[in-house]
Amino acid sequence: MLNILTSFRCVFLGIFITAITAFFLTIAFIIIGSIVWADVDDSSGAFEITITISLILAVVISAFLGGYMTARFSESKDYIHIASTAIVLLIIFFTLLEFDFSYFTVEEYFYIAAIPIFVFIGGWFRIKRKKSKASNIPSSQTGTAEQ
Repeated sequence: MLNILTSFRCVFLGIFITAITAFFLTIAFIIIGSIVWADVDDSSGAFEITITISLILAVVISAFLGGYMTARFSESKDYIHIASTAIVLLIIFFTLLEFDFSYFTVEEYFYIAAIPIFVFIGGWFRIKRKKSKASNIPSSQTGTAEQ
């Protein structure tokens, strides 16, 4: 029972961190974009392009942090927790699209690909750091004293 709660906690925290990061980055990018483009006559559509790139950047950063923090809170089975986080984030994304699979924009295809990829990259980065820290600990600190 404790393993199930730990697994749920890891995945939930990864999703929560992804959502909070995406929310605040999106708000910040929209405000910054509005300030930068406030006095410009935008007939070329540069404002929309700027906002689209900013939203893509927000999704990439938040997915990376979500995967990283999922692996950070995971005590074992890191890749299963990371995969669960990626799957739940995709389900949330499809829910926001109202499961309308008839037409996707190029941006939505990017999100569908980027969310699991960057969740896995963030998780892999954390797992790599965990392993390098574990290999740098002297054997006297791990409780296995050499005799």
